[in-house]
Amino acid sequence: MTAMRVLIAWLYSNTNSLLSTQLMHACSTESLVIFSPPRVSAAQEVFWYAAYAAGLWLVIALSAVLSRARRSFFS
Repeated sequence: MTAMRVLIAWLYSNTNSLLSTQLMHACSTESLVIFSPPRVSAAQEVFWYAAYAAGLWLVIALSAVLSRARRSFFS
């Protein structure tokens, strides 16, 4: 998922911590396993991954807006 890669890259570039990026990746993988609904059709699984990706892109958009607002506030 591209959105998760963007978030992991952003985390690493802001913290320089490989451990935090590994933990983020592990949490993402486990949340997909734990929260995915059992016994679903292929179409439902595609919808689940699309909803997860949309949520991640929303987090990226909000982070970008907040980061820009913070930079303009402190400049």
